[in-house]
Amino acid sequence: MYSVKLIFTSILFTLCFQQDTELVWQKERALVWGDFQAKPIKNSPAAAVTASGLTFSYSLSKQKNQIIGFETMVISHFYPEHSWCKKDEITDHILSHEQFHFNITELHARLLRKEFSTLKVNPKIAKEITDLHKKVNKDLDAMQNAYDSQTDYSRNHDQQLKWEEKIRMHINLLDSYKL
Repeated sequence: MYSVKLIFTSILFTLCFQQDTELVWQKERALVWGDFQAKPIKNSPAAAVTASGLTFSYSLSKQKNQIIGFETMVISHFYPEHSWCKKDEITDHILSHEQFHFNITELHARLLRKEFSTLKVNPKIAKEITDLHKKVNKDLDAMQNAYDSQTDYSRNHDQQLKWEEKIRMHINLLDSYKL
């Protein structure tokens, strides 16, 4: 028996990079403004940008060219060297908004882990894994956009609070799928 390991990386905002300084999502470790290390884009209307995304890998166990098992790993990351803020515009409220972008990424990591847990070994498992990753990543992107749109990039405080509660609730419901 041997394993074939395939690694796929997908990152929010289509950033294709791997950093030594990336942060893995942890409930006990909230983002701080010092985590936003990239140079701000001066002409951007945004006060801050969070670069976060999912990495995943899977391995297939084969015996005599037949798949007999698989394992998956999904991690949500924050990328300090690609995240930025305008120091003269930042507030605790905006930091909370940025934290929830990262929390949305973690929510989708848990959703992907849940989806992977339902898969059964079959000859097309690699395609199923890849297809699920693409679907969850598309859903992640859609939720990030809806979050910014409905909260008006944090300016709609009522919607911001509703989104925060919604994301907390969904993350807690998927607690069994945390790392």
